[in-house]
This record gives sequence, structure tokens and C-alpha cells, in this order.
Amino acid sequence: MVRVSVKVPLWGSKKRFPGKNSNMGKIFNYGVNISGISQGFYTDHDSAPIIVAPDCVVDMTNLKGLTKAISPIPSVIEYFKHKGIKRFFLRRTYAMGDVLMVVPVVRYLRTLGFDPYIKTVNRYFDTLRRLNIEVRPVGFGPDGAGIELDKTVEKDHSCPEMQKYPRIQIYMIALGLNKFPKELDWEYDKKNFFQLKDLSGFKFKRGDYVIFQGLTGDKSRSLPVTTIENLINSLNEEGVKVAYVGTSARLRIKKPEMVEMVCVKYSLSQLFPIFENAKAAIVMDSGPLWLLHFTKTPVVVVLGSTPKTRLVYHPLYPEQATAVEAYKYVNCKPCHQRAKKCNYRIDCLRVSADTLFNDLYPKLREIWN
Repeated sequence: MVRVSVKVPLWGSKKRFPGKNSNMGKIFNYGVNISGISQGFYTDHDSAPIIVAPDCVVDMTNLKGLTKAISPIPSVIEYFKHKGIKRFFLRRTYAMGDVLMVVPVVRYLRTLGFDPYIKTVNRYFDTLRRLNIEVRPVGFGPDGAGIELDKTVEKDHSCPEMQKYPRIQIYMIALGLNKFPKELDWEYDKKNFFQLKDLSGFKFKRGDYVIFQGLTGDKSRSLPVTTIENLINSLNEEGVKVAYVGTSARLRIKKPEMVEMVCVKYSLSQLFPIFENAKAAIVMDSGPLWLLHFTKTPVVVVLGSTPKTRLVYHPLYPEQATAVEAYKYVNCKPCHQRAKKCNYRIDCLRVSADTLFNDLYPKLREIWN
């Protein structure tokens, strides 16, 4: 694509543009392509250019060679209202949990009279369509109006202003919404998904097991393998069967008949009935936590570098959605994965398995009772 310079009015002035969101103005630097043709820009981080279609919104922070074709806006949603745009995309291409979080945002936007859809990668298509969300592939054009949400919720890693908000609200702040709903729509139609009986390889029965996740794709939100082994063995000693999910690992299990290695067998869509029929779940701050919002499964989340605000939109919060705040073991506070104080050792998640189990197991018993 050829980048061109055009003379266009800015949409950022208070006189021309209503509904300025003060939080967005402090954190996000969004601009919209008002040139009428696609624009291409490079960044300092990626070798491939970013293509911005007409009426598409992009974070201008790292774009090189900006022209007036990309006009700053104080509120994405108010720009769409002003232009009479009801149909637009939300683009999120990675991180299972962050993609699932877009679903209730889409549903909330529908209640406001908009017709949004999600642009993402192929591996999420099946699940999103089963959730009755319209989805289109990344790069399939013409794009039409929309907003780039990759690297959006990640703002809470480095921006103190964002750290007080649940991640779903960060999406809403990015959109320029001034009001957040008290509850979100996490419903899913079970008829659109597999049933537990359809999973021929799954050996446990309904309400007969607990979901457990110890490893994620991120060290700062993962337990050591030896801790995972000890926790599973301790749960088995208490008579608790475990369906292990998340990143695969070779685990030394004393009672393999009481453990199902779900992580290597099933697709994301197939996880829904497994999570739905579990007695409870023990997970890290990762994708499975957000799937549990849909299945409304009681959960204990092991939090190290991230805060308890991750839980506040779970339908069972606070009675049956609670947390082990491991950072308290080492007299620390949530650092949002920056881990400077411990030189990135993540000391909070490196405590002994006994310490963790003595905190975790009573909370597990409480939520399933």
C-alpha cells in the first residue's frame, strides 16, 4: 500500500466531537483513517506494515510516518455514532482468554444498538460461532470500520492508570465507553456445543472431578512443575479426581487413574462441557479462567503477579469465585507481571506446595459446598 498525505479536518476537538472519555485520553492514542483509502504504516516493533482501512481505528503510538490521513479521536464509539456507523469489527488475534473476553463486549455493544463482529485467527472460529458471534478472518477484506484490540488490555502491565480496571473494562475504555455494565452476558447455548458423553476419551463423570491448571504460556503466571505434581498428588490423596488443563507437561503422578490429561486431547470447543460438568476449578490467571465465566463453574484462581480484579465479572463472584493471593506469602503486591522487585524470579509462585495447598484446599472445599 502507498501512504499518502491528505488535507482533512481533525476530529479531536471538543467543538466537533462529543463524548470525550477522559480515561481513554490519558492512556490510548487512537486515530481513525479518514482519507477514504487504505493506509500503510511501519512500526519500530514489526517488519510487516500495518494496513489501516478507511474508518478503521488504530493506536498511533508506534506508527512511523503518520500523516493527516490518520486523525486523532477522543472516543471510538462516539466517532462511529457521529458517522452513523453501526457495523464494525473488533480485531483480537491472540491469547484465548483475551479473545473470549471480547464476546461479552460484543454482546454489550449490541444492547447499545451496534452490530459488531470479531476479526481473529482460524483457531477461534469454531468456538466463537458456537457462541453466536459473527467472525471473519484477519486479512479478509475489504475491512470496513473497526478497531484494533491487539496489545490493548496489555496496557495494564505498564500503565498504573489501567491497573485498577478489570481487563474487560480496558476494552470498553479503549472503545470510549463512559459507562460500564454491572453484569455482562456470559451465556452460552449448550445445544451448540459438545456434551460430555460425546467425548469418548474422557473418563470422569459429571461432578466427579476438579479442573486444575498449573502451567500457562507465561512464566509469571505459572507454577513450577514440581509444585503442580505435589498439588495434584495432594488432591488425589484427599480423594479429588483431577482433569489437568493448560500447557502440557510430563507430570509424575502417583495415582494416574485419578488424573485425566485434558490439555493434550481436546479442542477449545470441547473444553466447554468438561468445564461445565466439573465440581470446581483451580486455575491460574489465564485462558481457562475466562472459559469458566461461560460455564459458571466455581473457581479458585491462584494469583501471583496479577490482582483480584481479574475475578470481579465472574458470574459467581465473590461467593464461588475466589482467589489464593500468593503475593501475600512473600509480603508483596501485584506487579502486573513486571516482577522487578524479585528480579523476575516470581517468588510469589515459587513458595512450597504445602504452603499453597494449605491455603488452596480449604477454599476449594468452601466453593463446592
